[in-house]
Amino acid sequence: KDAGAISNPDDNREYPCLKFSGIIDAPFEMVCLYLAQENNLKEYNDLVETHRDLQEITPSSKVCLGQTPQILFIKPRSLITYCQHRWLSDGSLMMLNQACRHPKKLSKENAGRFLKEDDFDDKHRPMAFALRGANYIGRDPEDPEHRTRITIIAHGNPGRDVPNWAMKTAIGALVQIEPFKLFYKINEGIKKKQPELHEELEQAQLVSKRPDGRTSRPAGIAQLGYACFWPQGGGTVDKPLMSNGGIVAENSTLGDLERPADDPAEEPASTNKSTDPLLVDAS
Repeated sequence: KDAGAISNPDDNREYPCLKFSGIIDAPFEMVCLYLAQENNLKEYNDLVETHRDLQEITPSSKVCLGQTPQILFIKPRSLITYCQHRWLSDGSLMMLNQACRHPKKLSKENAGRFLKEDDFDDKHRPMAFALRGANYIGRDPEDPEHRTRITIIAHGNPGRDVPNWAMKTAIGALVQIEPFKLFYKINEGIKKKQPELHEELEQAQLVSKRPDGRTSRPAGIAQLGYACFWPQGGGTVDKPLMSNGGIVAENSTLGDLERPADDPAEEPASTNKSTDPLLVDAS
């Protein structure tokens, strides 16, 4: 159960949780660069119709507004999502997300107050929620120089107007094709742009630090209902925990939603409470 401060105590529905992994036939640095470029979004993701940043929280975190098209019989949705990225001590990229509210001045009527479901929940584009999720991008252990593994965990609520039977039907249909289509399109997009991506990698110093001490390595991804990009970097790099015998563990894991120490202490709370999820594993 999600014990967020603004969770709905009366919501006992089960929400789908997807986990899937795929291999991209391209070097890790090239995959990160391709996914960090906003103009590549439409090449691999059909489930984000429009998106924009609402607020930058830190150089490595922001709040984003995403909008989806109609998916089967589910109407177009709007999602407000907090996104954050950082680099693990082994060089892998971790991007985390959580549904949140935001006091964005979308109109004179709602200026200066937190948005609720009703602010977007109209007949044209009701709210959905990317409750919590993680995107992990790292080198493929079997071929670390030439291939990249992407693992995605997505736990979402499609909206209060979607009954359980409709939610299960839609997820059952999407999970059969969307994960495989996503990885295939990423793979094909990188192949087409490989020469220019290679040239950009040669010109860029991806391991260098910015004036603020953060890494300049690009990061980003477009997921179901949200998109976040940091083409100029801004992420922090985790340091391994040490003991007398050497390294014993890393600071973060795939399911860790903690922020770096220099990020704000107050975390955006989830707009809804998730229950024990209906687990759909597409790996």
